[in-house]
Amino acid sequence: MDQPVNHADIEKQIGFPLDREDKLNQLFLSWLDEKKNNQLDKLQIWAYHWIRRYFFKKFISFEIRSETDTEALISSAFTKFSASLCTLRRGHRLQPWVNLICKCVLLDFFKKDDNRCSFQPVEEVDIEYSFIDDLIAEIDSRETIDRVFKELNGMLSEEQMKILQLKIIDQKNNRQIAEIMGCDAKTVARNSFYIFRKMRNSKNIIHLLNERLDGQPVRQNDSVKKLFIFVSILMMG
Repeated sequence: MDQPVNHADIEKQIGFPLDREDKLNQLFLSWLDEKKNNQLDKLQIWAYHWIRRYFFKKFISFEIRSETDTEALISSAFTKFSASLCTLRRGHRLQPWVNLICKCVLLDFFKKDDNRCSFQPVEEVDIEYSFIDDLIAEIDSRETIDRVFKELNGMLSEEQMKILQLKIIDQKNNRQIAEIMGCDAKTVARNSFYIFRKMRNSKNIIHLLNERLDGQPVRQNDSVKKLFIFVSILMMG
């Protein structure tokens, strides 16, 4: 599936805001009754972006450190959703069910002994996309933009601030920014990676985005042990 650009685009594709569970339930029940392909397409689009948002939040709060691992977890959770959707019946609530899939996938990930967390090398960052676009998708109000720019003022170079402005305010992609700034797209991607790293390491920005993601601040250093306890309680019912 295409990577998210902004929440308005996702809403246009599925016909309602991503977090409107009542609208999602209506769509789910309609699909159960009618089994139309366009209804299934919308459910899959919703699920992919909901799952992506779930793991993105874990990534920016440092529960998952690697972009590669985060993408793999998104793919795994979405695959499990697609394989099991047909087993659901009336009475099931889709959003909590998808959340449980994500929690179980994350729990399995933490149980692996060979997990190593590290940043993806700058040279390997895709020129089209990195998680900075997910982060920018959450910066959707003038007040949030002003707070982010104020926080980053002095932390970034003039060139990096210009790239950030073109991404957030003008909604330009890497190739468009390269044309405007007279450089190649890999240079923009490399600077975008450093911008994202600065944003991800700013406690104030992460606090701000955690509030934006679910309305409640989340501590950056929640332990894996607490996650195990939470999921274990959830699984026991």
